[in-house]
Amino acid sequence: ILVMHCLDDYTAFSCLANVVSRPLFQCFFRPNDAFKAACLKERLGILDTMLKANLPALHRHLQQCGVTCEIYARTWFITLFARNLPLPMVARIWDLYLVQGEVLLYKTAIAVLRLLKSKLLAMDDDEVLRLLLGDLSDALPPEQHKLFEAIEASRMTQKVSSALDTLFARESVHEFKSTQNV
Repeated sequence: ILVMHCLDDYTAFSCLANVVSRPLFQCFFRPNDAFKAACLKERLGILDTMLKANLPALHRHLQQCGVTCEIYARTWFITLFARNLPLPMVARIWDLYLVQGEVLLYKTAIAVLRLLKSKLLAMDDDEVLRLLLGDLSDALPPEQHKLFEAIEASRMTQKVSSALDTLFARESVHEFKSTQNV
């Protein structure tokens, strides 16, 4: 996607480097760093809290199926949804991500789950996993605006917003301290 939007390969690579240097991606690329692993676990817990607040029936169903946010959200987040959503939707999500930051990923995850809710509630655990880990193009409404309306409708409680702010602050302090020790 970056190659399509950038004028040359160098600019596309610079954009990619700027994206993957963000704290969220460092959690994925440094799995042996205990601090980063704890931050990733906290992020997935925040998504779980949002799911429970926004879609309680679906949250219960996924729990009964043994499907946690950790199973599907890792792929969604690390690819910024590029593996699972149609390219036109992904391009718009990436644009919004660059403007709104990490918060958009949580809201997008909730929006996708909201649009898949009726299908997911009718599925058993294997079907749920197959759907959430696969290409969602055929499962989502073809009209793009429905996903973006659902993203807008995804709410973050004050508790979730505060948890994210605290996490971001802790990561900033950790990053500052680690650069001072070099």
